[in-house]
Amino acid sequence: MSEEVYEIVPVSPLRKLRDREEKIEQQQEQLRREVDEIKDVLKDVLVVSKVYKSIDELVETIVGMLRSHQKMLEEIAESNESLSKVLKEALDKISEYSEKTYKSVMELYEALSKAAEEEEEVETSEKGVEEKVDKILSAQRSLKELLERLEERIDKLEKYIKEKQSKLELGGS
Repeated sequence: MSEEVYEIVPVSPLRKLRDREEKIEQQQEQLRREVDEIKDVLKDVLVVSKVYKSIDELVETIVGMLRSHQKMLEEIAESNESLSKVLKEALDKISEYSEKTYKSVMELYEALSKAAEEEEEVETSEKGVEEKVDKILSAQRSLKELLERLEERIDKLEKYIKEKQSKLELGGS
């Protein structure tokens, strides 16, 4: 008969190893669940980041619109200021031409009044009549020249105003 050999092996270390193996398997399972949760959270973070990116783009668009609106307001204010200056210049020119016209008309009135006074003093002779006619013709020429100068001034003023308006329209567009 052969002899069988028996060895005595303590069971407690084996149990400890089995227990430890079970704990490791449980920990692995726990880690898998946590990794899955982290993956789900990361997916949610990606969705949220896409939403934030869209919001950032929307905010950038709104900021761009506000900047262009501000620029338009500044251009309008600038145009208004330019128009105000042009209108003031035009009104000053009109005032200046009005004063000159008034002075010229007053000079003409004085000349005609003086001619009328002299007419009464002059004899009714042929020589006096010729002088009167000459004075009247002279006054008529003066009046004609005055009216021509006035028309020229008005034409210049109209051209000046039209030029300023066209510059404003080109600058403001």
